[in-house]
Amino acid sequence: MAVALPFRQSVARRVVIVEDQTVLRELLVEVLSSDSRYEVVGAFESAAALLRALRSTAPDVVIVDYALPGMNGLELAKRVMAGGAKAVLLTAHDHPDLLRDAVACAIHGVVSKSGPLRTVKEAVESVLEGKPYRCHRTEAALREVETSNPESLSLTAREQEIVRLVASGLTSKQIGQRLGLSNKTVVNHRTNAMRKLGIHDVVTLTRYALARGLLSNP
Repeated sequence: MAVALPFRQSVARRVVIVEDQTVLRELLVEVLSSDSRYEVVGAFESAAALLRALRSTAPDVVIVDYALPGMNGLELAKRVMAGGAKAVLLTAHDHPDLLRDAVACAIHGVVSKSGPLRTVKEAVESVLEGKPYRCHRTEAALREVETSNPESLSLTAREQEIVRLVASGLTSKQIGQRLGLSNKTVVNHRTNAMRKLGIHDVVTLTRYALARGLLSNP
């Protein structure tokens, strides 16, 4: 059953949970509600239910199951992030394509359902502090993906530098002038980086750079 609680001023950070499995949804509500730092302002069983109540719940962070009816959690997480909230993705699958997509979309946190419940709270704490979070199982799966296909997620130092500058708002011409490279070389590096990451626009590239800490050193 979907529940939306009324907005009220609180020093606690506002959390919404979207999980279609009733038992897990109620466990997450219980775990997070037991911590005075958080106020669970909504618990929903579908993406549609959350989207109807998103404005009224005004969450700081949304915990989203990947396997939701109607819309997968990754798409929902992107909608949530576009509205300014943080997103933590729950997944029962360590499928390489899913993990690559989550990294490319710069999802703030990724947590495996096979891990302990405390990792969800750790993820919420981390993303609200502005730090990306991936549980140990997710990190291990990502390392395995990178080892089996190094080009899928690994950028060269030059590609990382160009991604950072693009995300900082510089044009290819400005980047070329700063790095002493031709415009064509910059475009090639940028194209290769975006291809490896599966990213097709600057907004998503900027989110990726923020999540990976590439903007921490201007």
